Amino acid sequence: MEEELVKKINDLICACKESVAAERKCESHQLAIDLLQGKSLKKKSVIEQRNRLTKRLVDALSETEAFQKSLLRAQAKLIELKQLEYKIKMAKGPRNMRRGVLMSLLQESAKSIPMWAGGVDERPPPLCGAIGAGSSIDSTLVAPGDHVAALVPDLESPGAEFADNESWILAEVISFNRDKRQFQVEDVDAEEGKVPK
Repeated sequence: MEEELVKKINDLICACKESVAAERKCESHQLAIDLLQGKSLKKKSVIEQRNRLTKRLVDALSETEAFQKSLLRAQAKLIELKQLEYKIKMAKGPRNMRRGVLMSLLQESAKSIPMWAGGVDERPPPLCGAIGAGSSIDSTLVAPGDHVAALVPDLESPGAEFADNESWILAEVISFNRDKRQFQVEDVDAEEGKVPK
């Protein structure tokens, strides 16, 4: 697993370098556009300057799209790295920690929560923001090891799926039960013996 980890880290570094290079190209196009807009227009060259500005805007748009694609590639590499990190963590087994340490770790991991970035006419996927899963709930929505906000029933009334005593918890996805179309989660802040399923 160590070789795979090193390979994924190197892939992430390459993807980040590509993103930085693409960002620099975008910045140079932005400067050129600002210079063109700042020039005083003469009557003879208005059409010529407008054509130059249009060409620069088209170039800037294509460079911006390339920059977005490079950022999405880097994000995909980061997600792969997190999945490998999760596999390594699961291979080592569970680990107990104090609540303060857990909260610090959660705060750090919140900085790298995956973000959906779609095109202009693209609709967000299920479970993105406040979008519900609807009837298309399946195991591809979230992967084992992902952190989610989960609505769980009170442990004292396990028969009631959505009883009056329910609460939202920060949980880690463990598995997906296809028969019940239900995710099994584990409370990341669970005390001994109080693990909702």
